[in-house]
Amino acid sequence: MTGKKTEDKVIQLGPQRRSAKLYQAIGRFTVAYEHTTDAVCYCIKNLLSEQGLTNEDVATVFVGHMAAAPLRDTLQSLFAICRPDDKFGQRVLADLLKQLQRHSQVRNRVIHGAWTIRHDKSTASEGEIYAESATEKRTKAGVRSDYLRADEPFFASQTGIAEDIGYKLMLFGVILEVRTPIEVWFEFDSKGALRLSKKAKEQRTKNADEKVYEWSW
Repeated sequence: MTGKKTEDKVIQLGPQRRSAKLYQAIGRFTVAYEHTTDAVCYCIKNLLSEQGLTNEDVATVFVGHMAAAPLRDTLQSLFAICRPDDKFGQRVLADLLKQLQRHSQVRNRVIHGAWTIRHDKSTASEGEIYAESATEKRTKAGVRSDYLRADEPFFASQTGIAEDIGYKLMLFGVILEVRTPIEVWFEFDSKGALRLSKKAKEQRTKNADEKVYEWSW
C-alpha cells in the first residue's frame, strides 16, 4: 500500500488544561470552606447534646436553615450559656470564629463572583492563566467595579487557610463531645496568637501519616 505517510496531529491543550486546573482550584476552595460550616454545626449539636438533647434530627433541623453568620453567632452564644465559667474555651472559640468571619469575606467574593478565565500571553512565556471577577463597590464617589484577580496559587493558599480553620473547629467539636479540657489541645503564644498544643500537633501528624481523617482518642 502506497501513499503519503500521515502524521498524528498533536493538539496543544496547555491553556485549556490549565484553565481546568484553575476551575478545580476554585472548587477545592469552595468545598474546604463548606467543611468549616459543617464543623460549626457539629459544635452546636454537641453543645445541645450536652444540655440533654437526645434527638439528633432536632439539632439538624435547628441548624439546617441557618446561614454562616447566624451559625457563628449561635455557637458563640450557646457556648457562653452552656459553659459560663470556661473563659479559656470562650477565648479560643472567639478567636476561631473571628478567623472564620474574616475568611468568609474571601468566600463570598469567590462564591458570588461571575468568574472569567483569561489567558494573558504577555505575562509569561507560556501565558498566564487567571480568573477575574468584578463586583459593585459603593464609595463616597459613587458605585464602581471592584475587581478580584486570582490565579491557582491564590486559591490553593485560601484553601489551606479554610482547611486549617475547619480542622481546628472540628477538633473543638470533638473536645465538646468527649468533654476533655480545651487547654490540652489549644494554647496562645506570647503574642496572643491561637495555635494547637504540642499534643494536638502530634495527633494531627499521626492522623495524616495513618491517613485517618477522624480523631482517635
